[in-house]
Amino acid sequence: MQTQKIVEQLGYTPNEAKVYLTALGLGECHVSDIALKLKLPRSSVQVIVNTLHKNGLMNFYVKNRYKYWVAERPERLLEQLKQREEMVSTAMPALTALRKSDKMPGRPHVKIFEGIDEIKLIHEDMLETRQHMLGIIPWDEWINLLGRGFMEDFIERRMSRYLRMRLLIPKTVVAEELKSRDGKELRETRYMPRDVPISATVLIYGNKVAVVSLNKKMPTAVLIEDPGVSDTKKAFFEELWSRSNGEDRSRDEQLFRLLAERSPQPLLITNEKIEIEYVNPSWEELFGYSLEEVRGKNPEIFRSDKTSREVYERMWKTLYAGKHFQSNEIIDKKKNGDLFNLSTTIFPVTSGGRLFYVQVLDDITRRKKVEALHKRLLQAAAKNVPAPLANAIKKFLDESSFG
Repeated sequence: MQTQKIVEQLGYTPNEAKVYLTALGLGECHVSDIALKLKLPRSSVQVIVNTLHKNGLMNFYVKNRYKYWVAERPERLLEQLKQREEMVSTAMPALTALRKSDKMPGRPHVKIFEGIDEIKLIHEDMLETRQHMLGIIPWDEWINLLGRGFMEDFIERRMSRYLRMRLLIPKTVVAEELKSRDGKELRETRYMPRDVPISATVLIYGNKVAVVSLNKKMPTAVLIEDPGVSDTKKAFFEELWSRSNGEDRSRDEQLFRLLAERSPQPLLITNEKIEIEYVNPSWEELFGYSLEEVRGKNPEIFRSDKTSREVYERMWKTLYAGKHFQSNEIIDKKKNGDLFNLSTTIFPVTSGGRLFYVQVLDDITRRKKVEALHKRLLQAAAKNVPAPLANAIKKFLDESSFG
């Protein structure tokens, strides 16, 4: 009876344990022999024997059209136990990561991850949490630790879930290559301010913060699940993000000023989000706004209701194709409300992995008014005066400064 209980504890039912132990004692036997010994229906024993055969505890051979069953050696049970132990050991990191906290509700939940394999499980948790992510990462060291293949696979899986990521990393050749793919990989990358060195990774997602030590002997991570800690780290991240933007903006603005100095005409530059980043003094004089008043805003604030939607549709279709757009059909509005005609040229420019749109303007209001007056005079001449006089007026207008 004690032996049967041990077999049962390995995952077998009482009847399965009885059939196996009986077959061990009988040696070569028929199913009917086992059924008779245990006083069980032959059909029931046949089902149990088939199950034990699938589990590797019984086998058979056929002789003279009769099937003889043989119980496998008892060591097979120990081998199965070892196999299960190996399977559980392999799954243990994932099981540990999935273990729910037994702490009181509302209290912080802290987990420790040791070694590369366990740290990789944090990325699984990031995907399962399904929240947009923030990261402060020494990228070159991070790639060396986890492997380029692992990180590329993580990026693909993050994109498949439409999860965006904002990333702060030191500026290196490898980092520049990563940043160049931002537009395709649902990511916005900025370089850390030069006066803020980093040697550990911080990952922020949902109400969780993971701090990862890149110690070569034993890389270790601490995952804290707590809204207060998460909000504090997010505020810290946003401060660094703002400072890194200031550095990028300073560099970009130098480029913008160089462009503006080469253009005597009003000039406006937006980023890929169509947010104004720079206007030159000629533009400020024309529109009546200062750069600080319009920085970060969409140029739609200058639109009037006098330009047809087809013009703007044609404009964006051209720009998205990577081509430059020209038109003299746009009517915009100044700060004081005055409307005026623009001859505009817009073209896309890429700098430092970022996309910008540069708009060069020319106020053609006076020319439009002259053209309209010219047209009205011709119409009046055609209606109210004899043909010889009308022809003389047309010739005069064509040869004058109105033409």
